[in-house]
Amino acid sequence: MKYQTFPPCQDVDTSIEAAAKALPNRGTLQREYYEMLLFMESHGATDHEAAEDLNKPLSSICARRYELIAREPPLVRDSGRRRPTKYGGSAIVWVAVKDTGQLRLKF
Repeated sequence: MKYQTFPPCQDVDTSIEAAAKALPNRGTLQREYYEMLLFMESHGATDHEAAEDLNKPLSSICARRYELIAREPPLVRDSGRRRPTKYGGSAIVWVAVKDTGQLRLKF
């Protein structure tokens, strides 16, 4: 299974089933997540904040973020900052890598 053609998942039947179900909408959610991070500028967003803002499951946000980091060049990066979560832990604040004009975005 190639990462570029199939959403990331574990080699477990339920994970594979969920990844296959997400495949048709993967590009749309990637774009929504990336555009939200662009809008948030340097403030960025944690995965929990993005999931809440986009009204999507945390697992979907994490998978789409991972896909955008894996792109060449990456479209999302760790800001180096952390914010507390409502669950008592801390989370990475992610920010968009801005389009330089040389990059053609295709989701």
